[in-house]
Amino acid sequence: MLDDAREEVLAHTRLPLEHWRKTRTNNPMENLNAQIKRRSHVVGIFPKHGFFRIAPAEEGVPMTVSVFDLAGRMVWNGASSSGDVLWNKCTTTGTPVPTGIYLLLIESDGLDPVTSKIVVR
Repeated sequence: MLDDAREEVLAHTRLPLEHWRKTRTNNPMENLNAQIKRRSHVVGIFPKHGFFRIAPAEEGVPMTVSVFDLAGRMVWNGASSSGDVLWNKCTTTGTPVPTGIYLLLIESDGLDPVTSKIVVR
């Protein structure tokens, strides 16, 4: 079976070497996890009873945090001018979010945006 697909399996070898690193996977989830891992050192996310505390890596850095469900809908947005952002696991209207996985977008002036994922139980 692999002998029959030799041309397709080795097609990437015809690309220039500098492109090989970018073509090593076509799995979008693996790419997302790699990006999250690469950027996760910038902030700390600390689950507490009833809320999440999102802390900047440097003290006193203003930041904006947006929380999205897996369908891409923003469920909450918060900001801090000089420190931690607290999310109480509720939407912007005050309704508790259902159990599940949520994506965070953390932005700060002059820095690359940081993404992370959290599980709400």
